[in-house]
Amino acid sequence: MAGFRYFAMDSDPTLKLRGTDGLFSREQKVSMDQKEWDGIVGVRGQVLFTETHWFIPYYLDVGTGGSKWTWQALLGLGYRLDWGEVTLAVRSLSYDFDKDDADIRFTGPALGVGFSW
Repeated sequence: MAGFRYFAMDSDPTLKLRGTDGLFSREQKVSMDQKEWDGIVGVRGQVLFTETHWFIPYYLDVGTGGSKWTWQALLGLGYRLDWGEVTLAVRSLSYDFDKDDADIRFTGPALGVGFSW
């Protein structure tokens, strides 16, 4: 499996300092706009438990391009029903930029519902 991942982040934090007597006042604003394209390669699949409705979904990809490198992983537990499936998983998405930019990682639970017809 191969594809592309696009990442865009806009940030405008502002810091305001004011003295209690009103004489000291300072405002500082920093802006950041970052857009990156990465080519990715990955694997996706399921481990099926025989004679049950349970399965383990997995997903892993790695890539590079605009970022130094990026990766994403998912591992969970799913259950098949007559109308589809329900999956509970843990997912992590990470970007490693060059030395002057922030490294970003998002990790947390994921709940998925798939419908079949």
